Amino acid sequence: MLSVKGLTLVFWQAECAFFSVLHRLRAFQIVSFGSYAVVGLERIGTATRHVYRLSTDSGEVLGDIATEASPYGHLILVGDSLFAFPGDEIFSGFDLGLKKSRLSEEGSKEWTSVRPYVWRDLVRAGNRRELGAFCSRDGGRAWSHQFPETVGGMGTSPDILYVGTLKGPIFAFSPNRQ
Repeated sequence: MLSVKGLTLVFWQAECAFFSVLHRLRAFQIVSFGSYAVVGLERIGTATRHVYRLSTDSGEVLGDIATEASPYGHLILVGDSLFAFPGDEIFSGFDLGLKKSRLSEEGSKEWTSVRPYVWRDLVRAGNRRELGAFCSRDGGRAWSHQFPETVGGMGTSPDILYVGTLKGPIFAFSPNRQ
């Protein structure tokens, strides 16, 4: 176990590497990290209202950015950007150095897709009955489309997006033909 600046890192090795980082808060009990991603020899993980970038060799905190709420779910890496849901109502993007925010998009009530999804150079997320696509480089909105049901999971083929909904129907959608 390695302790660094209030962070305790615990590494497990199985068929594939897995890790959990615990964040020690002075006045509270230990709270576990919500999500993580691997970038070379570094790990990116979330804790209460923060995203951290850590060196696996030294445990040094290489980057830290505060978020508007506690991040949860999958962290999605695209190029030099990181995308996450820091709270039910917020979809955010950051540079990998965790120096600046590239995107902070509020949902109408909550983001309903299981996680952010990557297709081409776009990151997509469902916000109730709307599917939004954002540029991975700068977080700008590329397009959005309304669906008659609440957006859940997504799949892709080269030209078609498949949008699953929480009530069951699956839609085949081509953003190129809008």
